[in-house]
Amino acid sequence: MNRHLPTLAAAFVLAALAGGCTALKTWERGELQSRVMADPPCAMEAAFDGHVHRTREAVSGASAGGGASCGCN
Repeated sequence: MNRHLPTLAAAFVLAALAGGCTALKTWERGELQSRVMADPPCAMEAAFDGHVHRTREAVSGASAGGGASCGCN
């Protein structure tokens, strides 16, 4: 039994790695690149992204927040 253990282990690892390989169609790649599938950002990165988004949206007037990014009331 011990002499077959390395062979069985190698076969198991190979089967586990080969199971994750698949060919994607063009329209399926877009689903994997969506924000839902992305790793959640760290808190500091999320705060920075939110700040940049609010600043840019305030210029166009799409944000519900008060004031514009130029400091006008």
